Amino acid sequence: AGPAARLDLGLTPPQYVAGAGAPLKLRVLAVDAHGNPLPLENLAVTTDFGRIEPSPDGLLLHVPDLFEGKTKLALKATGSGVAGQQAVPLLAAAPTRADLAFPTRVTAGETARGQVVLADGFGNPVDRVSVIAEVSTGRGATTTPQGAGAYGLTLPTEAADPAGDHELKVTANGQVVARGPLTVM
Repeated sequence: AGPAARLDLGLTPPQYVAGAGAPLKLRVLAVDAHGNPLPLENLAVTTDFGRIEPSPDGLLLHVPDLFEGKTKLALKATGSGVAGQQAVPLLAAAPTRADLAFPTRVTAGETARGQVVLADGFGNPVDRVSVIAEVSTGRGATTTPQGAGAYGLTLPTEAADPAGDHELKVTANGQVVARGPLTVM
């Protein structure tokens, strides 16, 4: 085995989901140019978010459930004369809050536009979920991810759509997250 060429960082699990309730287990391994493990000397590990603490089983990474706008955290390790780093994805929990901004009236034959902003119970924006918006008449709106938990809603109507009071229902991953009145005139 030759001198240390790099540090490999591994996490279990490889990402943090808000509300997981358990720290991530961190493994740091010094390896030579051929990938052979080597003894690790003078290890120092830092993170730009959360805290690292030793445990009988190695190192634990504790991450706050409110991500303060971050989508990943950075880990850096030095030891045995080399360094390593890893980005750790921060994933929001399931949406529990939805702020719906949508017109309450639309004239049949026109298009209504608005948005819904999704957040988990900790206030983190929820992206990458399936969002469906539809009116109680069965007409669906087009949803467009806009980032930071926001999804644009575009609802085209036709002149033949039934006039009256209806409901706009928004679901995320199959769960109803918002409802709002919609009068078609």
